[in-house]
Amino acid sequence: MGVETRTCSRDATHKETRAIPINTTAHNYGNWTQTTAPTCTTAGIDTRNCSRDAAHKETRTGTAAIGHDYGNWIQTTAPTCTTTGVEKGTCSRDVTHTTTRTVSALGHDYGNWIQTTAPTCTTAGIDTRTCTHDATHKETRTGAAALGHDYGNWTVTTAATCTTTGVEKGTCSHDATHTTTRTISALGHDYGNWTVTKAATYTETGIETRTCNHDTTHKETRTISKIPVIFRDVSNSIFGTQSINAIAFGNGKFVAVGEKGKMAVSTSVTSWTAVPPGTGAGTSTFDTYYGIGAIAYVNGKFVAGADSGKMAYSTDGTTWTAVANSTFNYLSIYAIAYANGKFVAGGESKMAYSTDGTTWITIPNTNTTFGSSNINAIAYDNGKFVAVGGRGNMATSTDGTTWTAVSNTTFGTSEITAIAYGNGKYVAVGTGGKMAVSTNGTTWTAVSNSRFDTDTINAIAYGNGKFVAGGWNGKMAVSTDGTTWTAVADSTFGTNDIFAIAYGNGKFVVGGDYGKMAYWEDN
Repeated sequence: MGVETRTCSRDATHKETRAIPINTTAHNYGNWTQTTAPTCTTAGIDTRNCSRDAAHKETRTGTAAIGHDYGNWIQTTAPTCTTTGVEKGTCSRDVTHTTTRTVSALGHDYGNWIQTTAPTCTTAGIDTRTCTHDATHKETRTGAAALGHDYGNWTVTTAATCTTTGVEKGTCSHDATHTTTRTISALGHDYGNWTVTKAATYTETGIETRTCNHDTTHKETRTISKIPVIFRDVSNSIFGTQSINAIAFGNGKFVAVGEKGKMAVSTSVTSWTAVPPGTGAGTSTFDTYYGIGAIAYVNGKFVAGADSGKMAYSTDGTTWTAVANSTFNYLSIYAIAYANGKFVAGGESKMAYSTDGTTWITIPNTNTTFGSSNINAIAYDNGKFVAVGGRGNMATSTDGTTWTAVSNTTFGTSEITAIAYGNGKYVAVGTGGKMAVSTNGTTWTAVSNSRFDTDTINAIAYGNGKFVAGGWNGKMAVSTDGTTWTAVADSTFGTNDIFAIAYGNGKFVVGGDYGKMAYWEDN
């Protein structure tokens, strides 16, 4: 018998029970029996029968489905490197039960990298590796770096010059088809030492040239300054304030003469010894009344001429002997020359000659062609005497006694004061800064610019390859050819006039106003 219980809804502790009588007519099941075995996919079925009525059965889910047992799998589609494969499984319990599963893709299994393309000068190489699963599967990478060009030795295709660039060609040792060029810098000039190509003179600048060692046609020149003419003042000429009118050199010494019978001798030009004026022994034989206007060293002796026709001679410049009769009477003597065994003197509208310098003979005025004009200077060379003087007069003579007038001296009526010969030319000078040159003493060409402007040129001398001229206001000029002249910057005379110039022993000696004297050591 069973029991039933009910609970009060108002108070759960209030319960009421009653007995349930047993139903003797209910099923009475026995044990469960498996009536359907489980399969791979379905559970089994258990059944129990009622003991009171076998037709009454009760079933329940029995043993769970036993699942598939696929055992060994069989590959039906092989996997590749990049695709999955397929395996088939057959159930050991029911061969009709099959299934498939995916086999993972193998993935690539690459071997070692192998260089398949060698690098070139400009491109990198290529390395390749091959999959061990599938030889058609390959992977590449950039291999060895580009080699770069190796041009090795360069070959000159266009040589550089001093002023233009050259070209070199390089050929790559890796690939002979690869070439390049590069510029060779211009060499620039590589000049050697300067060489004098034209020596500077006192009148013209010189030229130095240097030649490039790379190209002998490339030359550079520069100017050499004119040789400076530097005169040095003689501190004591012993002439005091008296003018120095003439100077001569001979027998290793200079003899200068001037106003008031003054005369001096020097071997050095810086130190002078006076030859006292007077008429007695040990004097110049020229009294202080007389200005000595001319002196020359000719035929082994000095011969001097002065006012009032006074004349004397000396072998050493110190001891003098008076000429008894120069034939000039009271006329002044301005010029003395010697050639062909004959002394010739000129002066105040008169000319005379002598074979020994002691006994003189007058040359008739009709022979001299000078008339009443003074004869200021006489030069000899090139086979003839040339005399110059007043009013632009000039004459030539081969023997010193018979003279021929020069028709055109270029001086017009201007006084010609002096003349010198050298380097195959006569050069005559005069008033107004005039100057002219001649190669034969007969045909003359005026010098366009003597550098004296309109100042009178009183003196000219030649020595050591050059002419030196001097005149008013201390002006001087130098020339190597008698035509082109260069002014002397400083004669040291200031504005004092220059009257005398002589050359000897490597020196030009100049004398003038107020006893001033200077020299140029022309070495």
